[in-house]
Amino acid sequence: MTFSEKLRSIAFNILFYGSMVAFCIFTSPVLLFPRKYVLAFVHGYLAWVFVIERRVLGLHHKIIGIENLPPAPYIIVSKHQSAWETLHILQWFDDPVAIMKQELRRIPIWGWYAARMRMIDIDRSTPSRAWNSIVEGATRAKKEGRSIVIFPEGTRVKPGVAKPWRSGAFRLQQMLDLPLVPVALNSGLFWGRNDFWKHPGLITVEIMPPIPPGRDPAEVLAEVSQQVERASNRLSREAGGPETPIRTATPTKN
Repeated sequence: MTFSEKLRSIAFNILFYGSMVAFCIFTSPVLLFPRKYVLAFVHGYLAWVFVIERRVLGLHHKIIGIENLPPAPYIIVSKHQSAWETLHILQWFDDPVAIMKQELRRIPIWGWYAARMRMIDIDRSTPSRAWNSIVEGATRAKKEGRSIVIFPEGTRVKPGVAKPWRSGAFRLQQMLDLPLVPVALNSGLFWGRNDFWKHPGLITVEIMPPIPPGRDPAEVLAEVSQQVERASNRLSREAGGPETPIRTATPTKN
């Protein structure tokens, strides 16, 4: 990483975290307005983040396969390498619901925004409570016509590191009778997990054709996990990054 790139990364981090704090504090009165205004303000902030990513950091992105999206609602199963996709996923899809830890709701102001966005917050005290929280929230989202975002790895995973996929998204597909949209990406090469330094380059997100409901969840898990891992490996390789070992998926609950 060059000295110039480090300076740009420092400048970006100052602007990014500083503007996040300022946004949460100074726009908090919008929380009193109808939800559509809250959503508009959040989209405005995320658009600003895209601007400083490009202008300050030199980080660009492209999305391939947007035409593959079916009418909402559907279940998005995405590779998870970075905080980058958790920030911008609201902009790729039409007002989706994401799953978040219940503890995050307790963060002042930030948690209030999350509550107004009507995300799915899960009680992780026991596996059964966590699963019931997901089912309840996903059922509500379907009734509202909102798609559901799930990261089957359960956490951010560095490029080149393999982690078993969980089966929850695929069991949800069977329960809710919704199409499932696989998403591959290479964001971790540029915005790494727990990495202060952000890197210039091109993040690529690939949206693949939907998988219709009605199939065995274990079969879909095995197929989609390998499909997403292969596509993410290709995107990583094209950007000069490592490949992740691909294993036969063994269902892991939730």
